[in-house]
Amino acid sequence: MSIYWRFSGLFVGILCVAIAFQSIGAIGSEIYYEVFKPGDTVTDQSTDSSHSYLVGYEGQVPDTEFADKIAKTALAAHASLYMVFNQCFSGGFIDELSKLGGTQFIFTAARHSETASYGSPAPSGVDLDSTDTFNIALADGNVPASIVAAESVALNPFGPNPNAKRIGESMGSEHAQYLAIGGGDQLRPANFADRGIAILWAGHPAERDGKQMSLMIDRLISMGFNANKIWLFYGAGTIEASHPIAKTHFVGKAQPINLQAALPKNLFSVFENSFNEKNSTPPEFVFFYVGDHGGLNFKEVAKTGFTPDPLVAPNFSMKPGIKTYGNK
Repeated sequence: MSIYWRFSGLFVGILCVAIAFQSIGAIGSEIYYEVFKPGDTVTDQSTDSSHSYLVGYEGQVPDTEFADKIAKTALAAHASLYMVFNQCFSGGFIDELSKLGGTQFIFTAARHSETASYGSPAPSGVDLDSTDTFNIALADGNVPASIVAAESVALNPFGPNPNAKRIGESMGSEHAQYLAIGGGDQLRPANFADRGIAILWAGHPAERDGKQMSLMIDRLISMGFNANKIWLFYGAGTIEASHPIAKTHFVGKAQPINLQAALPKNLFSVFENSFNEKNSTPPEFVFFYVGDHGGLNFKEVAKTGFTPDPLVAPNFSMKPGIKTYGNK
């Protein structure tokens, strides 16, 4: 395993056989997250045969199928993968993806055995969670992936950094997992904006997911990603016009983003169409972000603090006259 120590802009890479530690000198605190190299067994998954899942509005995508139908498809076309799983049990994706090689950055909110949490505002919390801190660390997309991961963990009030701001959050309830292959630690999304695609996934979105996903899309577009190369798989695939995502990325937009139901078949279709033999210019980069429920052996678990998004189907009434966006 590699240890990267950041202090006053200096990076030192050394090899180790134990779990890696990172020290973030920029914020003056020492934090820990678990770093893997290709071929490592996910520590807390080594004693069983369980699998992590993407949870869809209907159906699930197990880590084995994700690796085979999503990651392997893109890597076969020599695309670089930048994948962030901010969901419960997300660490279980690492062992399946690490076998595939290529150029990959994989970052998860929690271990294979852990749940993750949504942030809560004062007085109970500091209104930050792993999605918020990743968004902050991502910045303008020109920050190397390894630093984005480190800064994100350092700021997460549910992580192990004792110096992170928190009120009622449980320190150390989430342990981020990290794997970079083939130069994945140096990936910068902004460098690929004009020749990449972005996939955002929330199978059963919380109200907080709506605002977070809208901000994520803002960042991607500001980096230079084309709206028609951004896919949001969000609940049943229909949102009201008053939804933050609709107001920012649909209303009055000549070119809106792609909004579809979070169904495995829809996800697979995007990759099949993007990376087939008929496409002479396949994407060179895939930004893949997951932000809600996680699955473990077909058990679906919402992040702590889950409140359903009231403006996404089927949670709203679909009354006549209500303008909606999206499709299945």
